[in-house]
Amino acid sequence: MGFKVNKAILTLFLLLESAIVLGQDSLSNAPYTEGGSSANAPYPEPAETTEVVALPITRLEFQLSLYVLTFGILVILLEIYLIRNKNISSEDTIKFVIITIIIVSTLFLITAGYSNDQIAPAVGLLGTIAGYLLGRINSPKKDEQ
Repeated sequence: MGFKVNKAILTLFLLLESAIVLGQDSLSNAPYTEGGSSANAPYPEPAETTEVVALPITRLEFQLSLYVLTFGILVILLEIYLIRNKNISSEDTIKFVIITIIIVSTLFLITAGYSNDQIAPAVGLLGTIAGYLLGRINSPKKDEQ
């Protein structure tokens, strides 16, 4: 059982690392030339009529988002390992996994470059879910009083 889990974790890690490597721009290390010399420029000088196209996400935001997702997956896999080995109750299991998913998804939204106006409704919803779960799980049962 331990070898299968380790093999699955290794495969997942290699897939995520290959996505990071393939997502990098090969021209990111090209030297930048100020105005005059175009001999070393990777592209010809643009004409005056070219349109500016804004990319939806920068390379840094993409890499940070992948790092956050990789971290979240590793934490969830560690939690699953601990839950199986320590025989943790179902209520605590739900609390561990859901709170981790909420934190990782909030960090993902922030690192993906969304604005405050775009993040606010999602963070509000995630906070409501977390409050409901923590309040419901920690409240004493009516039968026990």
